[in-house]
Amino acid sequence: MYQFNLSELLQARSLNELLAAFNRFTGLVVKAVGYRGQIVLQPEGQADAPYCRLIGSTPEGLASCRQAYARAGQEARKFGGPYLFRCHAGLLGWALPVAIDQEVAFTVVCGEVHLSPPDKDFPSLVLAVARDLHLDPEELLAASRQLRLVSPQKAQSSVEMLYLMANYLARRQRPAMAAIVKGEWSSRRAVLMEREQELLLRVRSRDFSGAREILQSLLSDLQGQEKVDPQRFRSQLAEIQQLV
Repeated sequence: MYQFNLSELLQARSLNELLAAFNRFTGLVVKAVGYRGQIVLQPEGQADAPYCRLIGSTPEGLASCRQAYARAGQEARKFGGPYLFRCHAGLLGWALPVAIDQEVAFTVVCGEVHLSPPDKDFPSLVLAVARDLHLDPEELLAASRQLRLVSPQKAQSSVEMLYLMANYLARRQRPAMAAIVKGEWSSRRAVLMEREQELLLRVRSRDFSGAREILQSLLSDLQGQEKVDPQRFRSQLAEIQQLV
């Protein structure tokens, strides 16, 4: 079997643009992480929340973030879909398993938000984190007050869309890379790239109806190569409308 190179997938321009567009449209921080929780791809220009930047500025805090990503990725693999998790610093995020040949190649994580107003115990948690990481408690508390509160419904529909598109790109990339090795892909690849660029343009312009049509057309090309549940894709793609 052709051994898929993870770095080749993660450098794919369309995947990078997908993550960047998701960040622009939703405001949610998004990154791809490896099995050990290390960040392997993050859109250029995207900034973590000040709260997360402070925590990640210490070696211990960065290690805790990676451990949280690794655990969430493992649970997402077991669950077989988007998995909601809480990090060590009290924030919510999603882990999205992205599979190639029925094996998870990497995990997309997004979030760094609250889905409901923080409870009365959250400031105590922030102070405990500051103490453990030797950070200025007042500075970390001030940063925690800047954290975003997002609608659970809109966040979930956004995450489902990202999950579908990231996995589509992974499915599309595997046969593409294998065919390149065989020297048989050039013409078909050009057609797919054109359609993928049109898909990204539709998403950027918030033409979700048009984006859905193109994505469904692209997915139909995978029939016979991957097991796709059309009903599941149709129902989840309908949630794009909730993004706005």
